[in-house]
Amino acid sequence: MRTYAIYHSADSDGWCCAAIFKAFNESVTLIPFNYGEDETYIIDLVNKSDTEAVYMADVSFSYQNMKKLSMMPYPFIWIDHHKSAMEQMSNLNILGYRSFSQHAGCSLLWKQLYPEKEPPPIIELIRKGDIYEIDNDWQRIEALKAYLTFFKKTLSEKVDTIYSWLNESQFKQEISLGLLALSIEDALIEMSATNAIIKNNICLLNTSLNAARVGSYLLTAGCDLAIIYYMRRENVKVSLRSNGAIDCAALAKEYGGGGHMNAAGINLSSEMFNNFLTKVGLL
Repeated sequence: MRTYAIYHSADSDGWCCAAIFKAFNESVTLIPFNYGEDETYIIDLVNKSDTEAVYMADVSFSYQNMKKLSMMPYPFIWIDHHKSAMEQMSNLNILGYRSFSQHAGCSLLWKQLYPEKEPPPIIELIRKGDIYEIDNDWQRIEALKAYLTFFKKTLSEKVDTIYSWLNESQFKQEISLGLLALSIEDALIEMSATNAIIKNNICLLNTSLNAARVGSYLLTAGCDLAIIYYMRRENVKVSLRSNGAIDCAALAKEYGGGGHMNAAGINLSSEMFNNFLTKVGLL
C-alpha cells in the first residue's frame, strides 16, 4: 500500500512539511504542488487501487477537486492554515488539523503526526517566519530561508536539508552563509525598489526577487499595500503584502488566489492582471 503527501512547493513552510512527512514515513511518495499547476494530473496519480492514504499540507486545490479527493475510497487528510481556503472548503467533510490562528502548515502537520511530541526548533522558526511573527529570532529565520533559497537549488535539496535540521538546534554555518546572501539580496532589492510605482499608498513593482523581503521594504516606505509581480510562462505571478490596512487574503480570493491578512498570492492572465490593477486604483 502507498501513502502520498502533497505539499506546497513554493516556500519554506511547504518544504518543511515535506521533511516532516519524510521523517514520519520514509516510504511516503512526496508530490510538490504550487497554485496554478495541474491538479487533475495529481488526482489521477494518487487515485490508485493500492493507495492507503493521501495527505495534503500547506496548500489546496479548487473546491471541485478537493471535493473529489474527499470522496475517494481512501483517507484524505488536509492540513492547512490559509483562511481563504478553509472558508471556501468549509462545507466539505475532510480530515486533518486546520487553523489560521498563530499556526503555519508545518506546525499543524507536526501536531497531526506527532500529537504527543514537542516540535523541533526548526519548525518553530519556520512557523514564525511564515506568519510574520517578528521577534529576536527574526534574523536567524531570514538567514535560514536565504540559505535554502540561494544554496539549495532543487526541491529535493531543500527538503533534505530541513529533514536533517529536524535533529539540530544551532545552524551556525547555515545562518552565516544565509546572512551573506541576504546582504547581497538587500542591495538588489534597494536598487529594484527605485522602479516602484506608488499611487494612493499602494506600491507596484515588477521583480522576481524575494516577494516577502521586497514587500517588507516597500511597506517601510509608507505604503499600505505592496504588489510584487512578474511574468511566469503565460501568466502573471502576483504577491501581495500589507501593513494591515488592506486584507490581502480577501483581495486575492476575488481573483482565485489566497493567503493571509498580511500576505497572499495570485496567478493571473495578463488580461485579468489589468483588471486587478484597475480594481486597486492603479490603472
